[in-house]
Amino acid sequence: MSSETTMVAEQCRLQEWAAQIWDCQSRSAGMSVVEWCACHGMESLTLSAPYMVRVSIPDLNIRRGPGTSYPKTGKFTGVGIFTVVEEKDGWGLLKAYQKGRDGWISLAFTTRM
Repeated sequence: MSSETTMVAEQCRLQEWAAQIWDCQSRSAGMSVVEWCACHGMESLTLSAPYMVRVSIPDLNIRRGPGTSYPKTGKFTGVGIFTVVEEKDGWGLLKAYQKGRDGWISLAFTTRM
């Protein structure tokens, strides 16, 4: 493939990605990124981190890893706004737990801000 053809292909793919990101950012209020991805046939969509999320339930478990198979830390987020520094399989690592990498929440219960 010529370098000009490659460049055109890259530009088309970038435009497709930009459209997907725009659609995701314009999703319905209350719909999480994970839900949006599922509705659009995607397993996950990693948007640049860090970013802020709003937790609207008082008892969202914080887990030691990204999944329900990891033990709970014994703490809850509470209602509020938190910074996610990494995503993995629909889970977000909270900034306050970044050093130990042991504070993950399900992004299904959050709204990206």
